[in-house]
Amino acid sequence: MEDKHSALDFESGERLVIGTAWRGPAGWGRALQDLRAHATRDVAFWHDVYADPHDPVRFRRWLTALLSAKGRRLLGADYATRPLAEFAGFYTYRFLSVFTPVATWRAYADAIRRPEDIAPFFARNCAVSMLIRTESLEEDLAHVFARIGRPEITADILRGDRINASRRRKAESYYDEATLKLVADSDPFMVSQFGYAPPGGAKR
Repeated sequence: MEDKHSALDFESGERLVIGTAWRGPAGWGRALQDLRAHATRDVAFWHDVYADPHDPVRFRRWLTALLSAKGRRLLGADYATRPLAEFAGFYTYRFLSVFTPVATWRAYADAIRRPEDIAPFFARNCAVSMLIRTESLEEDLAHVFARIGRPEITADILRGDRINASRRRKAESYYDEATLKLVADSDPFMVSQFGYAPPGGAKR
């Protein structure tokens, strides 16, 4: 039987239910695993790690739990059911699934079975010609404006005077050696694709 799924989004009493409806024996097993993960999650733990967004220790505990085998099933979508979940992080999954045409992703995502399959898959199937990233927002937007014939709109103009600068700690203070390694090992494709380096130039 063909294994297909469709999104669910409906009101149930006072709660909004968002989930996935799977058809076929393989899909039922996946759905059961997802339900079990949510039913057995440590609610107190998750409440605690979200209690203070400025606490580096809580951040490290959150990141470690989320990128664990059990944590995968709490991330939603179909990440945990894909072969790539065994060797690629959620960031890589999300990047590929967002920038691949929907029909192509549904048909061929499971062909990504080894780390070395990721880059060729992206090269063949990426649906966009330019990307705008949060960490280089003004520069990337300036490139877009230049490409559409508005080179006078520069990164400096777009940057302007920041009036809502974050008061959080610097990014490097949230990571220790273990979490730096965890991120690097989970998403090496993203690190290579965009030339990412550890926050603050720290070495892992």
